[in-house]
Amino acid sequence: MGSWMRCWAGPALAAVLVAGAGAAAHTSGHLAAATDPELPTRVLDTRRGAGPLMREQVRRLVLPTELVPAGAAVALNLTGDRAAGPGWISVWSCAHPRPATSILNVVPGHPVANMVALADVAGGVCFTASTTVDLIVDLTAVMEAGDYGGSAPQRLLDTRNGAAIPAREEVALDISGITGIPGDATGAALNVTVVSRDQPGWLAVAPCGAAPGSSTVNFGPHEVVPHFTFTRVTGARTCLTSSTPVDVVVDAFGWIPAGSSLDPIDPERALDTRIGSRQGAVADGDTVRVRIAGYGSVPNSAAGVTVNVVVVHSGALGHLTAWPCGSNEPQSSTVNVWPGATRANQATLGLSAEGELCLRPRLADGSSMHVVIDVVGVVAGRVDRPAPPPTTTPPTTVAGSGRFATLPVGAELPSGAECAARVRPAPEIRPDNSGPNSVRGSGPNTSPDWPGFRRVDGNFTGTTDEIIQWAACKWGIDEDMVRAQVVKESYWHQWAVGDNGESFGLGQVRVPYHGSAFPDAANSSAYNLDYTYAVWRYCYEGDVAWLNDVERGREYGAGDAWGCMGVWFSGRWYTADAIAYIEGGGSLGAGNIGVRQHLAARTWEAPEFVNHR
Repeated sequence: MGSWMRCWAGPALAAVLVAGAGAAAHTSGHLAAATDPELPTRVLDTRRGAGPLMREQVRRLVLPTELVPAGAAVALNLTGDRAAGPGWISVWSCAHPRPATSILNVVPGHPVANMVALADVAGGVCFTASTTVDLIVDLTAVMEAGDYGGSAPQRLLDTRNGAAIPAREEVALDISGITGIPGDATGAALNVTVVSRDQPGWLAVAPCGAAPGSSTVNFGPHEVVPHFTFTRVTGARTCLTSSTPVDVVVDAFGWIPAGSSLDPIDPERALDTRIGSRQGAVADGDTVRVRIAGYGSVPNSAAGVTVNVVVVHSGALGHLTAWPCGSNEPQSSTVNVWPGATRANQATLGLSAEGELCLRPRLADGSSMHVVIDVVGVVAGRVDRPAPPPTTTPPTTVAGSGRFATLPVGAELPSGAECAARVRPAPEIRPDNSGPNSVRGSGPNTSPDWPGFRRVDGNFTGTTDEIIQWAACKWGIDEDMVRAQVVKESYWHQWAVGDNGESFGLGQVRVPYHGSAFPDAANSSAYNLDYTYAVWRYCYEGDVAWLNDVERGREYGAGDAWGCMGVWFSGRWYTADAIAYIEGGGSLGAGNIGVRQHLAARTWEAPEFVNHR
């Protein structure tokens, strides 16, 4: 082939106010046990027969009495999906009047989730929405009244009709005048909704005077993002700090009384995959185990923790699930994400017998995400477990396939040397590539178009599949997407020449558009793919702005892996030729097989491909 440029998963939160999952765990008597097979459990899914929540309809949900005894409070995760338009969802105890507050803001195109804690629910939980939307509700915790006190939602703050929260300045919230909240409450249950302006940023909710080292809510330009949080209060106050001027709406839903088994703490970081002892984005299907008990303010005997889970720059549509290690992974999610999104949600989770939480992303196209975990509360317990290793950072282990996945926009890319060490041995199925596979590039690429091209050096040798792995690792693209595209371009033959003698090698780098890649792109297999996927990353990062100045099928933007594959062939964004290259058929003819078809069929494993000479 020739080219211009050779120049889900089900939403819901798995939060459990619990003791640890191990046999040695003991509860305080106030909280539902982690080993209870009933929790978490789905109590409503309008996609399964009930029909969507219609605009301005009030729907009552009566919770099963065998799970929620009289007088108990509950934690629910609410997910809005398939919204007919932008809007909001409200929730309240049906025993109280309908409030003038919302809990969740929804948009068409992807699911959004938020948790909520409610008391006095014997008469049911009521919902309404400003737009037609499907609603998924999971019962994630059952609490006795002594651990959580709920009130009718009450508005604490709304800056939309006044001065916005200024950047980097504390703004105090006084909850002492809120009906029903006692003056000695140790924590508040707040729904904090950011109405952002033209800048991305974060908002922290933390005790006044504590310089925030972590965020509570993350938002993009012109987004409305709600976030339910338990926060520690002192003197009936807590404070808001924002990275950029934003409007904020804060509603109080309840409080944590003195003596509760739930103990809110100042936020403490337990995991940040961007830095520290476990660097690198977490790939689709990887399981991350994080030791929490025994570190920072979390006692080694803790039954559970409340955590703020942040996904940073997801590479694709999907979700992240968090749960106590040692128990089965729940069929629910903690955070729902989409390409480029930075999103947070809060969950109260049991800890395993070893004091660990497990995390696993499920993402489209084998992508990856960075994950940040901040501990914001402790569930008291009497779990007898060995002391943790003597380190200041909670230890983390990752069990994964070892394969290379798509890294999100803005990710720190691994070096060529690191990728060379991570490549898995693979046999050679193209003996005719042995010559160029053993040739390294002569030096860094000198193209001035993008600074990233200076990373292109082709400094690797190996079998054809090992070179594919190396290039995928170095440029943060799913290795199977590379395998499929190289099938499309050259059938994995470095000697392949196309476009009337203008395009060369595994990726078919084209001389008129990519002169800086030659002669290395023709002589070295590693250099050829190193350059090919540097161009892909250049597009994926959103830096090829001129694509919006020429004919296109939609607006170009960062984070679209398949769109950038189409650009490699057509030099245009989702035009007919680009789509045909990706999907097959179309403008390139009925016999045209697209890259996505090769990926689905795993053509590179077929006998006729392996034995091709």
